[in-house]
Amino acid sequence: MFHNIILKTSYYFLPSIFRTLSFFVIIPLTTFYFNPQDLGLFYVLNSVLLVLGPLSNIGIEWAFQSKYYKLNKIKIKIFFFNAVLIDFFLRIFWSVIVFIIFSNFGHYFLENFNSSYNFYLILILISFIINFLWISLSQVLILEKKAKDFSIIESLRVLIFIIVLVTLLVVLDFGFTSLFLSPLLTNLIIFFIELMYVKKLIKFKIDKKILLSIFKFGLPVLPTSLIDMSQGFVDKLIIQKFLGFYTTGIYGHSQSYFTMFIQSAKAVTRVISPLLIKNITKKNLNNVNKLNETNVLIYKISLFLGLFVIFLSEYFISIFTFNKFTESAVLVNIWYSVLFVVYFSNHVLSVLIVKKLTKFIMHSSVYITLCMFILLFYFAKYMSIEHIVYILVLLRFTVAIIRYCKAQDFINRNYLFKFIQYFLIYHFITYLNSEFSINIFIKIGLIVISGIDCFIDFNKKNKIINYLQKNV
Repeated sequence: MFHNIILKTSYYFLPSIFRTLSFFVIIPLTTFYFNPQDLGLFYVLNSVLLVLGPLSNIGIEWAFQSKYYKLNKIKIKIFFFNAVLIDFFLRIFWSVIVFIIFSNFGHYFLENFNSSYNFYLILILISFIINFLWISLSQVLILEKKAKDFSIIESLRVLIFIIVLVTLLVVLDFGFTSLFLSPLLTNLIIFFIELMYVKKLIKFKIDKKILLSIFKFGLPVLPTSLIDMSQGFVDKLIIQKFLGFYTTGIYGHSQSYFTMFIQSAKAVTRVISPLLIKNITKKNLNNVNKLNETNVLIYKISLFLGLFVIFLSEYFISIFTFNKFTESAVLVNIWYSVLFVVYFSNHVLSVLIVKKLTKFIMHSSVYITLCMFILLFYFAKYMSIEHIVYILVLLRFTVAIIRYCKAQDFINRNYLFKFIQYFLIYHFITYLNSEFSINIFIKIGLIVISGIDCFIDFNKKNKIINYLQKNV
């Protein structure tokens, strides 16, 4: 009955599945060769990409989503070329700026700073520049519902990375450099694969109006994206400054699982978001409500899967990291709850983008990020790493609620209450398991009850599933 939606969603999930499976190779491999302190340095240096990304694409994803349904096929191809052009030159510009700043001032922020740090950063920046096609290409593939093509590229990226990493680290014995060289070589190979798709989707024509429209749309969004993503850079920098590379390694390792969770969330939102934006643009409230209701089912499924994370994370991490990173298990459990926030926030952001409330998005991001910076900078040295993660999660939760206040005309309160409900249930179970070590029979009981809840809700939403089947 809902074969189409399952097929399309599975295409988007396939890269996430590959990324998940790759963990069974990457985690044992990296934790065998490196300790938390080594990986702490890697996580800090690599986090610069979180700042560079928004600086280069200046909200190109959002610009595509906003303009796509208003442009004809030729204009879309021209828009694609101009977006790629902007992305490419901005990547070069900002990479040079970042390197100059880092090479001159890095010793103020990083302990034991030396010339090798500059070398590692150069590899990161080259890799970043080579990947200039993907932001625009991925948006075109998603919006044109070319889920299969999107999946092929992203899956190949994962597989190629594993092959390259194993070759460099195990076969050629490149050591620590392998962590930085592997993404570079992977992006280089993927670049040539992307070219095969780009030829069919692009028209080489510089259009000043389109360039200006991208900047006009993207510049107000830029501070938001930059601020949102800089959180992933500043937190590691501050943790490293006050708690050292070892704790940063534990923290960064937990975020690796967090990234895996988010990739799964993105697979779902890549199916839902284009439909949501389309119906909000057309002010079709009935269909918007149907799409909102899908997230309630997603919350229940997320809680069901989250129970396995809560109950098994410590055993899994202990085995696969040779007991080097077991401390990160409690952090992984906390990070998982961000999934609920991501599903909720993506709906809210879609409404705000269509309503052209980019300034409000920016202001809310600025507010919440400043709170994070202040709290971490002044209190990080007095807090445990668990408390820091809790603060970061609660700040994400808070900004989602703030933004909801501007999107109420398209997202009803029941949807808000369901989000809060499942977010709190998850944290309550996490707390009980952490403090009291829940009995095995109670664990099984909770999993069964959660599974039944998912099944019942799934049957109730046949109308919604039918709608998705016709439109995905």
